[in-house]
Amino acid sequence: MQPPYRDNARPFLYAVLSHVALAIIAVVSLSLPSRPPPAAPADVIQAVVVDEAKLSTEVEKRVKADEQKRERDEARRIEEERKVQEAQQAHESEEQRLAETRQQQIEEQQKLKLAEQKRQEDIKQQADLQKKRAADDAALKKKQAEAETKRAAEEIARKKNQAEIDKKRAAEDAERKKKQAEIDKKRKAEEEKRRQEAESALQEQLTSEQQSLDAERNRRLSSLRGQYERAIAQKVERNWPRPATAQSGWSCQVRVTQIPGGEVVGVEAINCNGDAVFKRSVESAVHRASPLPPPPDPALFDREILFTFKPEG
Repeated sequence: MQPPYRDNARPFLYAVLSHVALAIIAVVSLSLPSRPPPAAPADVIQAVVVDEAKLSTEVEKRVKADEQKRERDEARRIEEERKVQEAQQAHESEEQRLAETRQQQIEEQQKLKLAEQKRQEDIKQQADLQKKRAADDAALKKKQAEAETKRAAEEIARKKNQAEIDKKRAAEDAERKKKQAEIDKKRKAEEEKRRQEAESALQEQLTSEQQSLDAERNRRLSSLRGQYERAIAQKVERNWPRPATAQSGWSCQVRVTQIPGGEVVGVEAINCNGDAVFKRSVESAVHRASPLPPPPDPALFDREILFTFKPEG
């Protein structure tokens, strides 16, 4: 962008030239005689014209030089103003920076001061808290110690009172137990006496009943045993081949070994009043009669039975 003075330079130059031309004309007019001089020679007119042209050129050069000087001065002024402005701006920026730095330092110092105040307050608050806590702990310990002393005293009194109560209760219990023991002893003696009497009576009754039952059972079994032995003797007799030498009145007691079911596993004829042939015929008849008849009552079964073999006729 060109400086604003360049827009007015050319009109200014024309104005200067006009003033110079007027000045030259005035000088020339004053130097002329009042009366019109005789006609000047042609060389004089030519000289004046040449001088005016040179003057105009000189003036133009001078004006141009002045213009260039003004331009340089203006550029220098603008540069100086720019430098001054930059210096001022730099100064203002530095001042602002210094102000901001000082403000930051002030704020930092204020923060440090506030932090130190808070730290001191925290230290004091912590110290006060510890002091209060220590006082509270001391008061609590004192209160607990007093409560413990009171509780211990109350516990001693309670135990003493309880011991007296227990002693009295123990004496009463002992007396009550003694009386109850005497009552129980007497009651048990009476109960034992009644029990023994009842047991004795019951035993006598049971014994009598059992004896009656045993007698009845024995009578029944005796009758059944007779039937059982006769059934065995009859079966043996049916299986007995009568020897030619057999005589009327001969008999043998026979011992038979059997297993459940009546199977004969052993026979021995004893106390025979007949001859050996008779004895062997009886033993052979018992083997042929196996299995023997079952007893009418299972209680009559014995592994060994003894019966008398006495054939009729």
